[in-house]
Amino acid sequence: MLVLSQAVVATEPLQALVLKHQAELQQITDADSALAYWQSLAPELANKDGRFENTLGELLYDLRQMQKAAEAFQRSHRLDSTFAPPVVNLAMIAVDLGEFKTAQSMLNKAIPALPRWYKGYYVQAKLDLAAGKYDEAIKAANESIERQPSYEAYHLKSYAQYLVKDFEKAHQAALEARSLDPTIAGEHQHIEIVLGSLVKLDKKNEAIDFSKTLPALVGDKVAAELRRTTGFEQKYLSGIL
Repeated sequence: MLVLSQAVVATEPLQALVLKHQAELQQITDADSALAYWQSLAPELANKDGRFENTLGELLYDLRQMQKAAEAFQRSHRLDSTFAPPVVNLAMIAVDLGEFKTAQSMLNKAIPALPRWYKGYYVQAKLDLAAGKYDEAIKAANESIERQPSYEAYHLKSYAQYLVKDFEKAHQAALEARSLDPTIAGEHQHIEIVLGSLVKLDKKNEAIDFSKTLPALVGDKVAAELRRTTGFEQKYLSGIL
């Protein structure tokens, strides 16, 4: 069970130093290298600044080191209980763990504290989607996108739109997600949304053209599975592939 500590530990004004290191961190694209760089700063900043610990948690989360990430977010909150980002990040882990009530409680505190930050609304959308509240997920994703467009929010929105059978908007959101991060082009769920939406919209030529790109993206076996699960084969099977 994830809980928030009520303790507040006074720290020295290290924000400027952390921001300097965060700017340097942005130049590192490899996730493992980014974590190694940030951990090298631990002797100077660990257990002293909430922003340092929150960034450490985010790097660990990206590498799916969930327990260590949660511990870093907890340290961040203990060091500065007025700093809301680690609460949002803990809520995200709570969603991953299926602790929906805990996640909602955290978001109820964090989102009002950071009303213009995109990530709180993104995590709310993620929670709503996981809870089967698809319309609410779309609304929260739009709130996130309005504050800062991100491929994560667009991808989540595209999936929620797909589940409520609004295939035109699902397709549009999926293309927006891919424009922000082309690497998702080969992801199974993204392909299913794009191809499935084209099939449901009966955009035959676009569906055929997209289907032909699948083996290069995911291999023949997965491509065949996607053509079957999206209904492509049933609708357009005519020896064209």
